[in-house]
Amino acid sequence: MTTVDENAVALIGLDARIQQMDQMLDRLLSDDDLAGPAVQALQIVEAAGRRGLRQCALAESVSLPAGTVSRLVDTLVKGDLVSRRPHPTDRRVTMLALTAAGGRRLDRRRADYGRLADALTPQAAEALRVVSPLLDLIAETLARSVKSEAA
Repeated sequence: MTTVDENAVALIGLDARIQQMDQMLDRLLSDDDLAGPAVQALQIVEAAGRRGLRQCALAESVSLPAGTVSRLVDTLVKGDLVSRRPHPTDRRVTMLALTAAGGRRLDRRRADYGRLADALTPQAAEALRVVSPLLDLIAETLARSVKSEAA
């Protein structure tokens, strides 16, 4: 088997494992309708602070198409988790800010993940600390590949 074939098989296995973990987390966090991308979006908007975040910057940060992010933001706004406001100097730009309700919801979700983290064995916790940056590297590499193919 060539290296390319081995990498393809490894990516297939990784994709399957990620889907399994996503389904497990959905079951464990079933009392809350916030999906992973929504939680990620809330965290990114929160990190922007009171100044807010451009919606296009959010789309770049979550690596989703602008239309998908627009629908996601619509849902977050309807749920009073995020507010939209005009940019102070550029009327064409929409700024996003976390609402108080969004902050509380994000805090609850973090507490839920904290409880799950407490259930990890020491070996699983160490594996998580090691694998997380490696998964980031893989995701960044694949995102660059997709962008270069689209260009």
